[in-house]
Order: sequence, then structure tokens, then C-alpha cells
Amino acid sequence: MVVELLRFRMNPEKVATFLEKNAQLWTPALRQHRGFVEKEIWVNLKTPGEVLIAIHWETMADWKSFPAALQQELDAQMGDEEFVNCEGFEYEVVASTLRAT
Repeated sequence: MVVELLRFRMNPEKVATFLEKNAQLWTPALRQHRGFVEKEIWVNLKTPGEVLIAIHWETMADWKSFPAALQQELDAQMGDEEFVNCEGFEYEVVASTLRAT
């Protein structure tokens, strides 16, 4: 599994709008793409306006096959420049532990 991490920094007053638009636009598109596993969104409690999105993919090839044209279209629909200006990181999951039930 591969994790794509995206860090956004925006005016704290825009976070709610960012989360709404992200759920409306990006979540459905990701769900339809081969290899998508899950998306988590974290809001930094100590740094207002910082949002981290972790997108889990089955493989790097699945992630990298997400259409660039669709990404550009979704970014354009997000609207605000702060909503698409981010830092990106890639990680490979080498270990994971689930809580015993």
C-alpha cells in the first residue's frame, strides 16, 4: 500500500468550505478510481488553517494513473487558490497494526 500525503495551509476561516468542497468533488472521483483504498482528512489543532489529507492507494501505479486532466478539472472546481496550493509527500506502508477486537 502507498500513502499520498497532501498538506494545505489556508486562512482558518476557509477550512469548513475547503472540507465541504473536497467531500463534494474529490471524494466521489477518488472512490471511482482503481486502487483507491481510503482518504483521511486531519485538521491541525495547533496550527489553525493547516489541513493534512492522507490518501491510501493499493499501488503506486494506481495512484499515478489518476488522470491529470481530471485532477486539473477538480482543482479548478475547488475554486480558491489556497485549496489547491499544497505540499505533497509519498510514503510506502511497511507496517500497520489494527486494534484487536
